[in-house]
Amino acid sequence: MTELKNLIQEIKNCNGNDACFGRINDRIFPKVVYDECIDFSNCKVAVITEQPLRNEDLIQKVKKNFRAGSTPYKLNDLFCGRFYDGILNGEIYWTHFIKCPVENGSSTRKINDYACAEKFLLREIETLRPKLVTVFGSEASDFLLKKTKVGKNRDSLIKRQIGILNRMCRGEMEVHEILRELPEFKEVRVLFLYHPSGRNKLNLVNECFKEMLNRLLDEFLSLKRREY
Repeated sequence: MTELKNLIQEIKNCNGNDACFGRINDRIFPKVVYDECIDFSNCKVAVITEQPLRNEDLIQKVKKNFRAGSTPYKLNDLFCGRFYDGILNGEIYWTHFIKCPVENGSSTRKINDYACAEKFLLREIETLRPKLVTVFGSEASDFLLKKTKVGKNRDSLIKRQIGILNRMCRGEMEVHEILRELPEFKEVRVLFLYHPSGRNKLNLVNECFKEMLNRLLDEFLSLKRREY
């Protein structure tokens, strides 16, 4: 995908903008989870998390697997062992709401939380056109909630998603019916979840959605679930 490749290069070359995190903290190291050898033209699921933790090569970390207890490790658990492989075969695209890592703390000066998302995130979704976007964390969720114009805060929306989950577990909904019930942005369905960090107690709610998420993955991905 030439368009995605060009966008990734633009992210890598970013020098900061509009009071973004990197510029305010004088530490501009935008990170991407990308390898030119991976073909994302058949991407089915985009995963958005809040911010990289460290200034490191994320695609190499995906290839070697992250440490137990880390956010990517927990995502791999939530995706039943298909998160890492999904990235490496181009079916899952992982990106961040804020592109520069939070490493070594941050300034107390006010930042524009939406700077990266307005400049890059929307274009990433529009370029990829996945079947599903899964959003983790409050800031990324608030941003996309405004874009989907569903008019609800994240907690009330997640409660509604739990209702959908209960209907699915009772056998009252098929996968295509689940998708129709989710908010839409640019013809892409969006599933909102809590941040998967072990420090976030609300992460336990995500476990409720494991079956729903993997029912959707079964529909979209060629990858089988595996032990990891």
